[in-house]
Amino acid sequence: MKRLGNLTSVILLAVCVPAMAFAQAATNSTIAVPRLIRFSGTLGNIAGKPATGLVGVTFSLYEEEQGGSPIWTETQNVRADAGGRYTVVLGSTRNEGMPAEAFASGQGRWLGVQAQGESERPRSLLVSVPYALKAVDAETLGGLPASAFVLANASAGAATPVSRPVTAGKTADSATPNATPSLTGTGQGGFVALWDNTTTLSDSVIVQTASKNIAIGTSAPVAKFDVYTPATIAIEGQSTAASGSTYGVYGAAASTIGNGVWGQALATSGAAYGVVGETNSADVGVGVYGSSPATSGAGVEGVTTGTNGAGVYGTSKATTGNTSGVVGYSASGSGSGVYGVTTATTATSGSINAGVSGYSIAALGYGVYGQSNSGTTGTGVAGVAAGTQGVGVSGLASAPSGINIGVYGTSNSSAGYGVQGLDYATSGVTYGVAGFVKSPTGYGAFGQNGATSGAAVGISGSSYSSTGYGVVGTALATTGRSYGVYGSAASPQGIGVHGDGNTFGAVGVTGSTSSGTQYGVYGQNIATTGDAWGVYGESFSTDGTGTAGIALATTGSASGVYGNSYSPDGIGILANATAGGTALEAIAESGAYAGDFTGAVIIEGDLEVTGAVSKGGGSFKIDHPLDPANKYLSHSFVESPDMMNVYNGNVTTDKQGRATVILPEYFEALNGEFRYQLTVIGQFAQAIVSQKIAHNRFAIRTNKPLVEVSWQVTGIRHDAYAEAHRIPVDEDKPTAEQGYYLHPDAFGQPESKSIAAARISASKQLASALGK
Repeated sequence: MKRLGNLTSVILLAVCVPAMAFAQAATNSTIAVPRLIRFSGTLGNIAGKPATGLVGVTFSLYEEEQGGSPIWTETQNVRADAGGRYTVVLGSTRNEGMPAEAFASGQGRWLGVQAQGESERPRSLLVSVPYALKAVDAETLGGLPASAFVLANASAGAATPVSRPVTAGKTADSATPNATPSLTGTGQGGFVALWDNTTTLSDSVIVQTASKNIAIGTSAPVAKFDVYTPATIAIEGQSTAASGSTYGVYGAAASTIGNGVWGQALATSGAAYGVVGETNSADVGVGVYGSSPATSGAGVEGVTTGTNGAGVYGTSKATTGNTSGVVGYSASGSGSGVYGVTTATTATSGSINAGVSGYSIAALGYGVYGQSNSGTTGTGVAGVAAGTQGVGVSGLASAPSGINIGVYGTSNSSAGYGVQGLDYATSGVTYGVAGFVKSPTGYGAFGQNGATSGAAVGISGSSYSSTGYGVVGTALATTGRSYGVYGSAASPQGIGVHGDGNTFGAVGVTGSTSSGTQYGVYGQNIATTGDAWGVYGESFSTDGTGTAGIALATTGSASGVYGNSYSPDGIGILANATAGGTALEAIAESGAYAGDFTGAVIIEGDLEVTGAVSKGGGSFKIDHPLDPANKYLSHSFVESPDMMNVYNGNVTTDKQGRATVILPEYFEALNGEFRYQLTVIGQFAQAIVSQKIAHNRFAIRTNKPLVEVSWQVTGIRHDAYAEAHRIPVDEDKPTAEQGYYLHPDAFGQPESKSIAAARISASKQLASALGK
């Protein structure tokens, strides 16, 4: 068979409308009019030439010119002549011919033609032959449909005359039906009837039981109105009013365990919702509102089994005003305004499994807002996570600028908490409160306590996990002055950030930053008198750490711990540990400073440095051997632009004037680029290096026997550490340090031009930018 191209010049001959095609013939014959339609067209191959021979063609009947699904299809083998022309009788492959219901509505029908292996041609409108138009009247009585003559009062036993409409050039008259119209169709008990067309009834999707329960999608309703559907949303309520107290869906329950509105999405995947509500009101509109007059029990409950479903989901689209996605209110002494529970014990990587999740895009909006008027133990927002990696309360401020806050809490009680998070998991990386912010000037977690006395706490976090954190702050901004955790105290004896580690290996406060110019933990105390601390850490554990700071940035002047105090008696960083603990531990990587000290530093004990030491000068300082009680003795270090090692000794040549010097067995593994010096002792003689260093030894030869020679050999380190960490001899100062001096007095410059003064100035500017 030849491959066909587009069908060309499809020609419609003539088609009868339903009354012509399917009505009984107006004769005494008992033969019904055939339900067949003759159709002719033309086929062409891919080269545009007429197609000939036997070709399989599918004919489809549509209600629309474009789109939609066919209401009838038929495939026939047609034979095209030399010009590609063919004629076919539609319906001839079936005993009943064309279906009567295809034309019952009297609406236009479109025929689509598709040759085998090709796409369907544009559809053609089926038209009537002239005399078939009169047959339309066969479907009416005086121009009226049969439904117009259904008896209006069958019990009265009489029909009400129906007036015909007045048309141009005619006078209206009345007609009385001779009999009740004949209705056809089948159905089931309890189903509300549906008109398929003007004369046929069938079942709808609505069911009414003997108990007067109404259902859609199920034949066994369990409530007064029961809807079951496999679609994404079972019931959706929308209130499009632009103002006023409008509700998308409103439900009320008086039962102590009843639900005002209860929605259940049984889909195990997809964004399925039990109940969805939406409102466009900018005033006090509520997407979903549930009210339960009972003072105990469940007011509103949402349940979903979908992997991405939401138990209760509320959206407020108003861009101004005090709008809320979900509003919860409880008058019970132990009730919850909003209570969310997620029972999943695990979560997919990168996903968030939250009991209550809130999101706000308004400039002053809150993702989750809770308020408690209880004077004793009330909680505005309470979050509990029992998972090994769960989060009690998680706040996200995604705005890229401005003073936006991930979690904000305020308490006016002298013993209250601005924000309190508890995580009862005993293992895993758990968090009492976790805050995250993307803004360079935002806060991951910010707590404020307005009380001026008492044990007031801005943020309090507790974790019972052996590896958990009470409070974790992370500043992920790679530029700007961002803080993982920021603490400020205005009281002379106040503490900006206070952390206690009371168990083995516990850490009072830990901070980390991935920015090259940021701080893992930054503490500032602006009090100018008293024992003020920027950061204060205490640990009672024998192996605990009072304060631990880690700067993980691989570039820039990142600080593991940075402390600054403006008080004459204040301390930038104070570390105290007892019973063998670590007073201060600072760790920095790849160019960052673990510690930065301005002024003299005294170390009582050993100092071990695993990296390079840079200094302006150096010496040893000991008690003077000749007067140890009253004098010191100091010697300067020997220095070189190279990483040089020096080896020396004395050797005497033999009777042939030869000697071999044995060096340490690690000598050549540690050193390279050797230099030699020989000095003859006690007599005039000549000495040379007769054999260079090989196998950790070299040879000396003198022109006389038995000559004592003093030798010195130097080598440049080429071990793995030295190769990876060559000390730069000549380098430019960083931009921030240009114009400043390590030792300004040596160049006749004031102390304000020192590198240390520049760092202090930067710290003060930072404090000023924060409004401190």
